[in-house]
Amino acid sequence: MHASCAGRGPPRSYNPAVDSPSPSPHDGDEHADVVIIGCGAAGLATARELAGRGRHVIGLDKFDHGHLRGSSHGTERIVRMAYADPVHVEMAVAALDGWSRLEHDAGTALLTPTSGLDAGTSEELDAIATQCAAVGIATERLTADEAAVRFAGDGGPWFRFETDVLYQPRTWTVNADRSLVALRALAERSGADIRAGSGVTGIDLIDGDGGVIVHHPAGRIRADRCVVTAGAWGAEPWIAAALGEHATLSPMRVTQERVGFFEFGDAWSSDAPFPTFIIREEPAVYGLPTPDGLLKVGEHHTGAVIDPDAPPDAPDSAAWERFLAWVRTRLPAVVPTPVGSTTCLYASYPDDMFVMDRAGPVVIGLGFSGHGFKFVPEIGRRLADLADGIDWPNNPFAFERDVLDMGASGHR
Repeated sequence: MHASCAGRGPPRSYNPAVDSPSPSPHDGDEHADVVIIGCGAAGLATARELAGRGRHVIGLDKFDHGHLRGSSHGTERIVRMAYADPVHVEMAVAALDGWSRLEHDAGTALLTPTSGLDAGTSEELDAIATQCAAVGIATERLTADEAAVRFAGDGGPWFRFETDVLYQPRTWTVNADRSLVALRALAERSGADIRAGSGVTGIDLIDGDGGVIVHHPAGRIRADRCVVTAGAWGAEPWIAAALGEHATLSPMRVTQERVGFFEFGDAWSSDAPFPTFIIREEPAVYGLPTPDGLLKVGEHHTGAVIDPDAPPDAPDSAAWERFLAWVRTRLPAVVPTPVGSTTCLYASYPDDMFVMDRAGPVVIGLGFSGHGFKFVPEIGRRLADLADGIDWPNNPFAFERDVLDMGASGHR
């Protein structure tokens, strides 16, 4: 494991207009302890954590609250422990405690209990079961035939499996939109200033560990630290330039992923909630129930590469037909004609792992798309620690890191 670069000296200064080695603060600057750049789920969780510690936090986001342009919108995400490596399992367990605290502090329900299914190769299911058992999470291995009998209603089986299945009785869904509202409310209750419609245009680093100057259309903010949680906009050149020679971000890949929403048919009739599922094939397909009684289903990492500032593209018709054919064949629980669809941006690095690290006064929290939402409370805590100068020994998500073994399917 490569060591984290947390605690290194600040990289060179950068200004998008003039590459100046030592920008000069002036009396017109605002002041904060920490500036959060990008206020989706990760940014708001970090703002809430830091403001709760008494830090003066300003959060800047280029879009309005509740926008649909990024990766944090919608009413449902899966919260699961089922991973093939211990790092993600341990983070998921810690995040589950964080979700409970968030619900308590916000006074609102965010999690809905259900169960979960993973279908795939014996080797990958064995790895998931082993890592879950190590932290006391129960699982049960079923053959495809056994799972078809277990998960069936009066109208027949809900799934048509082609491999063994790993059943997890402790799985949840989380309401993403409601979580964003709760995180922002708690951050603001603790004194954070969260500003929508205020994009960032550059970061200057002040020599001598003097902190940062963050540029935005209305002015400049001087702060001890800044935290970049800009999601699909994390590839802006001024972000990489602010890290300088002390840290390197791999090229970010932004894809537009499309999901469909389906009504349940006669095959599903049960008082129990419908399970979440991940079918670890090529391509991998996942699904989960929604708060309004539908089933959300999507392929994982099959979307087209796009510019995040461009309008959403029309779906690839061949890919969409392939997806719908899969639903017709493998999900007899639903009516196979979707009643709706939407898009979500995946912002990923080549190894499909997160980046959570610090170079001087700049903290980076990027690459969460595709499976990061379940970890949001723990992501906020970890990024807040980095902003506070608290090192993460053997940080698995450092700028330089070993790639974790995530299983044969590569589904995170």
